[in-house]
Amino acid sequence: MFEAPLGLDHLELDASTYRDAQDRLVLKVQQAQVISAALDLVMQGQWQAEPGTSGRADFQGLMRRATLGQIGSHLPVTVDADAREWLARGLPEGQLRNASVVLTGELDHFPFGEQPDKGTFRIAGRFEGTDIDYAPPVAAGEQIGPV
Repeated sequence: MFEAPLGLDHLELDASTYRDAQDRLVLKVQQAQVISAALDLVMQGQWQAEPGTSGRADFQGLMRRATLGQIGSHLPVTVDADAREWLARGLPEGQLRNASVVLTGELDHFPFGEQPDKGTFRIAGRFEGTDIDYAPPVAAGEQIGPV
């Protein structure tokens, strides 16, 4: 699910499951807290199974702290590899503080850049000591765009 182990310091989950009127599995999260060296996140919401898909999410929360240079390692491998690579190279340092987090929509299309009508993924907060490299250097022999 992830490129490497997350190395969590603390994980707390208050959740329940049930079947909705269409007999789909629903995971209702009253509160989830994840703390690691890279982040401190509290979220609530729900995930709903959709046959033949990764399901549908409706989560909101607060990212109290995130170390930007490590944030890509906390994204599942289902997130576009180019997006994860850009996060690793394009946000090499800094902190994100007290950020609101919203994730709603069809998870097969996460992070929704190519199909914004399928969902919303938004993190909005205060950046500290952040460098943003919009066009990070390319490794030797690596291609940029189509040839």
